[in-house]
Parts: sequence; structure tokens; C-alpha cells
Amino acid sequence: MLPISRLLPDSVRPSTELSSASAVSPEQKKEMELRQSAQDFEAAYIAQMLTFSGLDKALTSGGGEEVAAFTSFYIESFADQIAEKGGFGLAENFYERLLKLDQIQNSQNNLRETETY
Repeated sequence: MLPISRLLPDSVRPSTELSSASAVSPEQKKEMELRQSAQDFEAAYIAQMLTFSGLDKALTSGGGEEVAAFTSFYIESFADQIAEKGGFGLAENFYERLLKLDQIQNSQNNLRETETY
């Protein structure tokens, strides 16, 4: 999941985040985005595993519909925390694959540009 500060407009973001964001190169920014996407994907994967393991039912037992309405938020929060602490190690594999796909796409774009000249 995206940190809430990434969803905020620049005018209300913490100033430390803005200054650090402007100090990175485009390549570093792309790497950070790919790593965050990989971690987000691992968190989503973990959330699905937790849900299908029965955690959603365990959290709602005895709580009724009121508790059931928020169970998915709890599970997503658990999954985010697990992924942030290294998860199952899947994020690194996802990152490597995303990086490879990005490189292929960039190569294809460069090839198209040279063909048009």
C-alpha cells in the first residue's frame, strides 16, 4: 500500500519528503517506485494468504457485522507491516522482474525512436 503522504498534494506533504524527493535522480526515483510497487504487490499477496488462511473469520468471531466491516483493513494493515519488515522475500524477486520488464520496455521505446529517424 502507498504511504498516505504519497497521496497528498505537494502543498500539504511534509517538507522533508519534498526536499528528499527533489534530490534523487530520475533513475533513483524509478528504482524507488519499482521497489515500492514490488513491496505493495507482496503486501497484497500476503493479505490474500491471510484472508484465505481464515484470519478474517477468526477476527470477526463473536463481533458480528460491525467487526466484519473492518476486517479487510486489519488484514491489509497486518500484510503491509509484514511486507515492510521483509515479508517472505518475494518483493526482491518482484522488483527484479519489474526492473527487467522496465528495461525491455525502454529498449523497445528506444528502438522505435531510432526507426522513425
